[in-house]
Amino acid sequence: MNLPLWKKLVVVTVMMGFAGVASQPLQLLAQKAEAKAAAPAAKPKGRLPAYYKDLVTTEQKDKIYALQSKYDAQIATLADQIKTIQKQRDGEIEALLSAEQKAKLEKLRADAKAKAQEKAAARKAAAEKAGITAAVAVPAVPPTVKSTK
Repeated sequence: MNLPLWKKLVVVTVMMGFAGVASQPLQLLAQKAEAKAAAPAAKPKGRLPAYYKDLVTTEQKDKIYALQSKYDAQIATLADQIKTIQKQRDGEIEALLSAEQKAKLEKLRADAKAKAQEKAAARKAAAEKAGITAAVAVPAVPPTVKSTK
């Protein structure tokens, strides 16, 4: 490189400046990781039963959250079992229907789904007209409609 000395100094200064800037994010990440490792273990969180917020002490809240955590896995397992049993029950109930009744049931379900989609589209259009974002005005997934007949 056949540059004047002052240009070489500028290039070196700029390059060293970039090196310093590039190392700063790495230093910040390392500091954050150290702080996270040094932080005490997070307290268990949950949801207090109705009307407990102003009733219990902080110590009692922590014990309630710990108890909730203790039973969460068992409750989740039972909820899955309930869903499985409900599907089995619904399948057996539907097996009692004739082919004609099953076709009518499918049509009723499809009509209900279409109606829910139309309603959602109408809410979305009304929200857009009013200037509200669609995420606030329209639920993400309409609930599944089941016939009890």
